[in-house]
Amino acid sequence: MFVVLLVWAAYIFLGIQIITHRIQIAGFVPSIIILVVAFFVLVFWSVHHLTKPGKKAQRAAAAITGRQAAPSSPSSSPASTSSLDTGSFSFRVAGVTFENDNGESRQEILRHMKFGDSPWADDPDNLTAELEETEFDGEQAFAVLVNGYQVGYVPKTHIKRVAAARENVATCFVSSVRITGGGTGSDGKPLSYGCEITLDY
Repeated sequence: MFVVLLVWAAYIFLGIQIITHRIQIAGFVPSIIILVVAFFVLVFWSVHHLTKPGKKAQRAAAAITGRQAAPSSPSSSPASTSSLDTGSFSFRVAGVTFENDNGESRQEILRHMKFGDSPWADDPDNLTAELEETEFDGEQAFAVLVNGYQVGYVPKTHIKRVAAARENVATCFVSSVRITGGGTGSDGKPLSYGCEITLDY
């Protein structure tokens, strides 16, 4: 805006000088013709300059629409966004202190697995786990099965994320299982066994 005003001020000053005969470019009549042509050129230039969005406006528009300007590098490709569909996260299994429907104690199952008792776990460092979709209190839930034994559920706070990850069954799997707890605390009371798993998708 400032540049436009500055240019117009210079044009008006030059026009006054020509009309008052203080400046003669190529005679009075040719000077007037040049002023008229310059007027229309300046009008076109001013309109174009004032209607062109600035960099700040472009950044604001990109922020509103959630888009960013594409990088100028010719190597950019839409395929690079595929990494957004993959990930990994770990969580502690919920409900490990309860019993299963068949009366099995989840704490007993986890204790046997931690110490490698057969048939629960021949190798406590090589446990396998899977998630089984089910319902709990009428809502979607995922039971956590380690070596085929249910040890609890996916925490309620992770249900939506797990459900989204499992949409791609080809890449979604439990990559690690770890039995925690056991022994006694500083107060001499026994510590509950727990289970932590990592889900890759």
